[in-house]
Amino acid sequence: MYKNLPNICYECGSTLDKESLTKEHVPPKSFFPKSDRDSLITVPACVKHNGGKSDDDEYFFQIICMQIQANEKGQDIATNKAVRGVLRNRKITKGLASNATQVYIDEDRTGQLKPTFAFKFDDEKLDNSISSICKALYYYEFHKVFIGDIKTYYEFQISLDEDSIKQNQEFEKIRHLINKNFSNIEKKGKNQDVFYYQVMEIPKGLEFSLAIRLCFYGGVGIVALLKKEPKFKFNAFMSALIKM
Repeated sequence: MYKNLPNICYECGSTLDKESLTKEHVPPKSFFPKSDRDSLITVPACVKHNGGKSDDDEYFFQIICMQIQANEKGQDIATNKAVRGVLRNRKITKGLASNATQVYIDEDRTGQLKPTFAFKFDDEKLDNSISSICKALYYYEFHKVFIGDIKTYYEFQISLDEDSIKQNQEFEKIRHLINKNFSNIEKKGKNQDVFYYQVMEIPKGLEFSLAIRLCFYGGVGIVALLKKEPKFKFNAFMSALIKM
């Protein structure tokens, strides 16, 4: 699904030639089972912004595919790939084990609670990976580099604090509001049981101008709010001068 996009890096805006041009899969190819890798979204990228965040992407992949909301494909890839990756990486294993908390959930809404684990995740790693995915999708949609701030909201987050009941009720209200607002927005992507995204314009006058909802494995949702700002990074600025 490589559109006729300008040969500039989707993230930094640097001009690319045949030698420096690489293609970034959005999201990374590793998120997809081998049977679902046809027609993946790709954008042009420089070498730095293609392979420079592989650790963050791997961490993000391991976190989302092991979520209880993931469908059968997500659970399968978690069992067959993500868990092995965690066990191979002692740093990740130690980090997850150190902050794991046993919780009980009503997965099927039958009143029967099932035991599982909740983890405190690394916000910085997740935000780095999500930010790159959103910038790539923005470039894919609008054929220009996004310059500005991105704020993320994880639909799967829960609270284990003292006031967790009240806080989790608020989280549930937000999830309901997200589903309502995106219910009529087109779902984009060829392998939607693995990944799809939705783009919603936000009315003028509000802090953010665009919302992108990412959905992995049928039920693991993340909303990114994009705020355009004139941050003149050197490479993007030089690229703009070349076009003039």
